[in-house]
Amino acid sequence: MQTVILRKAFPYLILLVAAMAGFFQVAFLQHPLKWDLLDQAYPWKYFIGECLQHGILPLWNPYQQLGYPIHADPQSSAWYPIVWFFGILFGYDMYMLSWDFIIHIFLAGVGMRYLARVLGISGNAGLGMAVAYMLSGFFTGNAQHFMWIIAGTWMPFVLGVFIDLVFRMKPSAILTFPLLMLMMVTGGYPAFIIVLGYILLGLFLFRTGVLLFKRDHRMLRRMIRALLTTAVLTLLVTSVMWVSLWHALPEMVRTEGVSLRSALFGPFSPQCLISLILPYASVGRDMSFFRTDLSLSNAYFGLIPLVFFITSLFLRKDGLMRFFLIAGLVALAASMGKYLGVRELFYHYVPFFNLFRHPSLFRLFFILFSLLLAGLAWDRFIEQPIKHRIIVLRVFAAVLLITGIVSGWLIYGQYLHLGGILKDGLLSASPAMTLPRRVFLQGLWQLTLLVILILLMRRAATMKRLPLWMMLVLCADLIPAAQLNGPYSVYYGEFIQRELKAISRSFTPGFPAPDPVSISHNHDLHKPQYAPLWKNLNIFLKQIAYDGSNPFIIRDYLRVAGTFPQIYRSMIENPPVFIADTVIRCGEMFTMDRRLTAGKACLEERIEVNDFARQRTSPEDTVWIERFTPVAIHVTVDVKDTALLVVMQNRFRGWEVIREGHATAPLKVNGTLMGTLLPPGRQEVAFRFSPRPVKRALAVTAGSLLLLVAGWGIMARKKRVRDRASSYEDRDTQRIR
Repeated sequence: MQTVILRKAFPYLILLVAAMAGFFQVAFLQHPLKWDLLDQAYPWKYFIGECLQHGILPLWNPYQQLGYPIHADPQSSAWYPIVWFFGILFGYDMYMLSWDFIIHIFLAGVGMRYLARVLGISGNAGLGMAVAYMLSGFFTGNAQHFMWIIAGTWMPFVLGVFIDLVFRMKPSAILTFPLLMLMMVTGGYPAFIIVLGYILLGLFLFRTGVLLFKRDHRMLRRMIRALLTTAVLTLLVTSVMWVSLWHALPEMVRTEGVSLRSALFGPFSPQCLISLILPYASVGRDMSFFRTDLSLSNAYFGLIPLVFFITSLFLRKDGLMRFFLIAGLVALAASMGKYLGVRELFYHYVPFFNLFRHPSLFRLFFILFSLLLAGLAWDRFIEQPIKHRIIVLRVFAAVLLITGIVSGWLIYGQYLHLGGILKDGLLSASPAMTLPRRVFLQGLWQLTLLVILILLMRRAATMKRLPLWMMLVLCADLIPAAQLNGPYSVYYGEFIQRELKAISRSFTPGFPAPDPVSISHNHDLHKPQYAPLWKNLNIFLKQIAYDGSNPFIIRDYLRVAGTFPQIYRSMIENPPVFIADTVIRCGEMFTMDRRLTAGKACLEERIEVNDFARQRTSPEDTVWIERFTPVAIHVTVDVKDTALLVVMQNRFRGWEVIREGHATAPLKVNGTLMGTLLPPGRQEVAFRFSPRPVKRALAVTAGSLLLLVAGWGIMARKKRVRDRASSYEDRDTQRIR
């Protein structure tokens, strides 16, 4: 029994070791992850974890851009189950963020191995493709984009379960697919979900065409019923995300889409094809040769998979593999952006393709489908090495020749100073590691590996442990490639994780009432003591800020900040809550000159303001925050006359003002803030963010998850009963004999 368990666990152990070896600086907490992952993903996860540990739903983030609905931001992971798991149990810090990254890399390998098994690819080939996938240029290049990593992690799982559902009608797939889509929708970057939707549609149409051609209408009806059931369950399980988006849709900026210029920004340029053989060449301080960002320039997935992918082009394939081949090549063409025109065609004629940037994201699908085809060719070669040896050797020789030519072309005429390469820092983002130096180092290693592989292929017919040797060479290829690229696109080699962990002790715990000072002092600039945490620091310091690094922008906030900069600058001079000393109508304010000062407030609502317009507040008026949480601000006010209380948070659907037990909608102040009119006297006022449709949708999601768990339990029990009955039948048969 123990031997069987160890045999089943061994592939997963290999994947875990490979993930940790490829990114050991992160896995063993030596250096912190870098760029957007540290500036955006980390603060958001930290905030969500704090909310959950204080029993607060992560609905509103008050510390960025005068507050925004974090629950509706597709990139925040506010509803992502893994963030909830770690956030509730441990909370997020530097260490947890690194382990979260490694876990997703490992799960990406597990998913790829599962997809390979669904397609009938053998264990050895599937394991090799899994290692190649999780150490590919997508995961090393886009390590800073955690939402991209999450999408890449769950993509193979979703495809595998969908194939089981559509092609095999497995009942377990009906219950598993909704959970996987919950992971994708709540954690993944929306662009990948859009593209994945079209791929799933293509698989459905392909299967439908096959069944219609065979006139198997009974199977077609079964498939459609299964898909409808799955679709209903998926909508129920993911309802919290869709309702959150619907709730925020009228006030979001990005709903109109991006311009064509933005949609073509960040391509996988033709020069980036060099990364298929020399991934170390595709990163560096100077990316002018590749004409793109270094996070978007790498599509490497290993020499052995590359050779077998090319080999698969000459092999006979079934319809599903031909579908993957076409989809992969179309994705590669789309990833090149303006250089081929496919992305522009999609932008104009395919719904929802005008909503996202970075054509290079399509390269994930090219890598994924290429690895599936490579796994097919790997299997064919292992089964019949003599039959396929000639074509494999020719492809290896061609790749060897191309690697030598490209390396020589990039090195020719350049000064290398080979003696100083190791001194300048091999595993560091050193400016001294120029493109020719990087090409020379990896080119020499790649040529060595290719020669070894050619020698192995020549002896393939007589080698009993050929798959093992191929796996060792695969790891010797992909792990060093990930290591060489790591300092450029994965982690900060110049910072020590332990030191940053110490900095986090200065973060403000909990949710204290913000200081009653002008929020113009709260920004992300000039705080080198927190480096490399450059942005969104106010989330850690618990300060209401007017700025922040976040693509989710409320429409009214952007209008005021962009169209009325003088009003905006005067507005942010106010403290978190204040009594307006001058109240006018917004039309009048937007036509005033530049003599605006803090304390002025304008109202857009059609209410009578003449009774207290242009009246100075009394020196005896007081206002202070009694209690503060991200979703509730309790204020105590004492005023001598009718007054306008203003809170420095964006007015948004779901906010309400509670006074004397009655809830009313807040007034729009200064074009984006919220406030309420108060009568004279001492009183307590609460501003509460409670989007009821979102909370009801969360209850639906939770109930649906419980339904799925119950379904899995019933299916598991039935399986045990069938297995037990089968074992009894076997025993009876043996007794009869």
